Amino acid sequence: MNQTHLTQGWGSVVSWLHRMWEYKSYDWERVWFSSFDQLTSTLTPGFMLQGPWQSGQTNYPTEIKVEVLWGRAYLAFVSTGECGGDSIILRDNTVWRYTDSLMQNILHMGEPDSCYAWIAQEGHLPRVWFMAESAAKLMGTDAMRVDVFVQKGKPHSSVINENSLSSGAEYRWHFEYMAKIWAMGHQDKSYNVVDPGVDVHKWWRGEHYYSSKMALCN
Repeated sequence: MNQTHLTQGWGSVVSWLHRMWEYKSYDWERVWFSSFDQLTSTLTPGFMLQGPWQSGQTNYPTEIKVEVLWGRAYLAFVSTGECGGDSIILRDNTVWRYTDSLMQNILHMGEPDSCYAWIAQEGHLPRVWFMAESAAKLMGTDAMRVDVFVQKGKPHSSVINENSLSSGAEYRWHFEYMAKIWAMGHQDKSYNVVDPGVDVHKWWRGEHYYSSKMALCN
């Protein structure tokens, strides 16, 4: 819920709350929907209030979704920001914009995106790549998406917002290669099973595995 709901009137807020309270997840377009929907169907309805990322900000952050395969960030997908979404950032710092036109939506022929070029030009990406890769390595997962908030003009203020093990983002022609990279690791068994020594639910702010094995903090 944001301030837009409140300015539209209390009646719309109540109506929205009723709809969300009765809503049951049905992710039919995801490969895991059958088993996952069984889990979500058992949840007791509730709500969560989340504070702003940074208080006192006059503009909202830009959210970029980073796909990490075998501990290596492959690309970033711009989800929300001043210019909308559907832009892809690659490891060579190029930013590509896609629209619903035939050439771009069907043939995946994007064009350089000048609106989000600041993400690369201001130096946000090294920190974003590191944060996403560190989170994936910490979890020891083969593939995951890590969503990061970035603030224009503040390349050192980025923070992780959330993560997903099954992304619904549109990655255009990269889908094929992302799938091949993921499958290759399993086919070649080029991975190691890591025992962090502490159950994951007992980790506290990286004092155990992350800080000592990855970030090498004292």
